[in-house]
Amino acid sequence: MKVLIIEDDIPLNTAITEFFTLKAFETVSVTDGLEALEEIEKQHFELYIIDINLPEISGLEILKHIRKTDVETPIYHHYCFFRDRKFHYCF
Repeated sequence: MKVLIIEDDIPLNTAITEFFTLKAFETVSVTDGLEALEEIEKQHFELYIIDINLPEISGLEILKHIRKTDVETPIYHHYCFFRDRKFHYCF
């Protein structure tokens, strides 16, 4: 299964990517909305992990873009809040 991980926080992106790689998923990892759209246009994914707050193009805009042509692929979107480099919450 191929997963696109879209997360601008590098340590979190790395952790998510490593988790899915260890579980034998094929992963593609990007850190902003423009990179994400480029990857979505180049290849097909079976799962999307999308941060809501992204540079360039928001995660919600990426979600809308995906859903224009693909209503079946699962999308997990999240938002994490950090204050003073300390994790506060994530949903």
